Amino acid sequence: MGRRMKTYVRRYTTVRAVRWYKLGDCPEIEPLGPDGPDPDEVCAWCSRPYNDHGWCKDDHDTVCPGDWIVEEKGADGPRIRVMGDGLFRRTFKPVEDGE
Repeated sequence: MGRRMKTYVRRYTTVRAVRWYKLGDCPEIEPLGPDGPDPDEVCAWCSRPYNDHGWCKDDHDTVCPGDWIVEEKGADGPRIRVMGDGLFRRTFKPVEDGE
């Protein structure tokens, strides 16, 4: 099925996140639509063809393989956003079991 989300903490905020590699890893990520970039075109961020990418409708953003899908609690319920690996690792640290 999909990959299991783990718990991470950002300063005083706890979020759930999973690293995305391909369609099926996270149900919130959909295939790029027909109005998206040419599937064989190369992404400027990760240098991989857009055929390897997904679309996060909550964050209105393209998802590169290796990006993190972050679920934050918001006033209107959970909010899903996309975050690159470098920014994610500078912003969050894993929550150890029992914390």
